[in-house]
Amino acid sequence: MKARRAITITTQSDEAIILRSSKATTAVNCPQCSVEVPMFSPEQAATLFRLPLRQIYRAIEAGQLHFKETAGGAVLLCLNSLKQLPSLAGISSSQNQNR
Repeated sequence: MKARRAITITTQSDEAIILRSSKATTAVNCPQCSVEVPMFSPEQAATLFRLPLRQIYRAIEAGQLHFKETAGGAVLLCLNSLKQLPSLAGISSSQNQNR
């Protein structure tokens, strides 16, 4: 009988996401962090972190994301809280299990 050889192939890929919008992202004072940070719309955050928009809104409602409402009613999300998005995995898992 012939001996079999195992071949392992490992790949690595890097990807960059560029957000282009007519709305410039500006640094705003986050009410919860009390520091000036870049703020993103929920749509921009969903694109940047590759999450469904619904999941971003669930995290806002659960108090897991810092946000500020503009005078016009738009919601802006704090970059500091967005960087802690691994906590969002628990939201999607628990809600998928409840369905």
